[in-house]
Parts: sequence; C-alpha cells; structure tokens
Amino acid sequence: KENRDKLSKCQNLLELTKQLNGCLASLNTSHCRFLTVNDETYFFLRSLFGNKEEKLFTGFYTDDKGDVKYVLDGGPARAAGIARGDRIISVDGDPYVGYANFTGSNKNSFLVTIKRRNSDKGETVKLVIEQKTVYAGYADATRKSARIIDSGGKKIGYLHLWSGGEACHEALEGCMEGVISKSDALVLDLRDGYGGNSLEDLDRFYRNKRCYPDIESIARDGKRSLFRSYYDKPMVALINGGSRSGKELLAYSLRNSNRAQLLGDNTCGAVVAGRLFQIDDRTALYLAVNDVTIDGVRLEGKGVAPHLQLDLESGESDNQLEKALEILLKSSEKNRICPSAPIR
Repeated sequence: KENRDKLSKCQNLLELTKQLNGCLASLNTSHCRFLTVNDETYFFLRSLFGNKEEKLFTGFYTDDKGDVKYVLDGGPARAAGIARGDRIISVDGDPYVGYANFTGSNKNSFLVTIKRRNSDKGETVKLVIEQKTVYAGYADATRKSARIIDSGGKKIGYLHLWSGGEACHEALEGCMEGVISKSDALVLDLRDGYGGNSLEDLDRFYRNKRCYPDIESIARDGKRSLFRSYYDKPMVALINGGSRSGKELLAYSLRNSNRAQLLGDNTCGAVVAGRLFQIDDRTALYLAVNDVTIDGVRLEGKGVAPHLQLDLESGESDNQLEKALEILLKSSEKNRICPSAPIR
C-alpha cells in the first residue's frame, strides 16, 4: 500500500522510474528494471531483440545523475570529446534527462553542455549522432576498438568486446582474423557495456594449431594469404563492476581454465537471463526469467574476482590497460600464464 501511494503521487516519468525501480530492487535480483525512453538500455535491448527502426546512436552511457560511465570506441561521443567522468548538464539548453534529449526530432547534431571531472566550469561540445541502432553502434565500437600497441618490442593487440549477440560476435571474429592476428599477445577488454555473450565468443582462444592448422591461399599472381583460426598467444582480460551477465561467463571461463589473467575489479554479479516486456511506446519492463549457473556455480550476486585487483584511476590515462601491457611484456609464450585455483 505504501508503494502504491508513492507511485500514485508521481508527477512525471523520472519520478515514476525512481519509485518503480526502488520496488524492483527489493527483489534482490539483477535483470529487473523499469525502462523508459530516457534510458539508453531501453533502446539497446529493443534493438538487440530485433527492433531495426529506432536508429539513433550517441556513443556514450550515463547513470541517473548524468555522469558518463563509458564512451564507446569510434562513436559520436568520442569524436565530440566527451569522456568518462564528465557530467552531462544540458542538451540544446534543455536539462539532461537521458536518451530522450536526442529522440523525437530530425536533428543530427546537438550542443551538449558538460562539466569535466574536478571542474566547476561548463563546456559545450557539438555531438553529431549516427543513424544506426544502439546495438549496431556497440558492434561497430567493438570493431573500431581493435588495434596493435607497439610496446617493448612486442606487438600487443587490444580489443574491447562491448557486448554479446550475433553482430558483436561477428565483429570479434573479424578482428581476430584481421588486425589481432598480427599480435604477439592480447588485451581483451570486457569492461562495461552489456552482456549477452556465450562461451562461443571464446572459441578460438582455446583452439590449438594441431587441430586448426594454418591455411594458406596462393593467388595467380603469387600473392599469399594466411588464414589462422586459432589464437594461442598470452592474454590478459580487463574486468570491472560494469562487466555483467554473459561477460561474467567469459571471465569465469578464462579464469577457471587459466587461459588468461584477469585484471581490474570484481564483475557485477548479474548473471540471470532477462526478457523485455513492452508496456507502451515509451516504457518497458525488463525482468529476470531464468536462473543461470556455470559449471554448477551460481555467479548471481557474487561475480568473478580478478587475479589482480586494480582500481581505475581518475583522469585520462587507463592505468588498468597500462598494467595489462606490463604483464604481457613479462609473460612467456605459454598459453597458461596465470595459475589459479578453480572457482567453487
């Protein structure tokens, strides 16, 4: 009755969201959330589950206070200079409430006022959005993240897997066959973004040359192309409290098999299956529908711990990535570079 009274007094969508999500929090399970057009997650899930009509991608994610939690590789926000830790104040002069600031108009550019971390001054940047679904934006960000870092005489690959699902898996596979195939070691970034991953995303990391030999193609002009469908070089995986759902399954597998060293913070502990229930054209309910275990272990509420705990420092540099590069420079060419006890 108390909750009904509070809900009946809500004057707008923001107040309703706060009250309903407070009620859902009492269930003490993840994947339970009231979502609205103010939430990027609303558009992400709708596009993940098949909606191809809502084409608007900003390339950043904020919490309820407007603080930027992460910025996706190669997206509009990165191009505009928006960074993790910034606070979004307004969009075209209107107070920032979320994704709804960018929807419902034919504009493709917006003036976004932000406050940088440790600064009281406002700064206005021009954000040019992309006409693509949010999920497609995450798949593109995975593809655009791939690069080779020359460090200490080694070519270390870097790839940020921003989400699971078919398109992101295809992006992962393409990067592994392309840019990353030229690396001596790999940093696999599982921080932030969304889940939806399956263990199939790790398939090529457990293959060996004996079972998946190199294939070479020789063209008429003598040009040779090498195809390698395995990756057996040393790996470090970056995780944090934003690594959730399917990404936690990947982290568990990498740790329990000793395939990669995990570095960063404990994962979210949000490992159940969720389903989106549309309420109307502005709201939806995301609810947990199935429990999930891996190898008989329930990660819900627990998550996966890193081998090396390292908080992300504030500022522009990424000290977790820097530490990962340091570890890989010292590693041998063995697959298993981080002995650990299985998680039970």
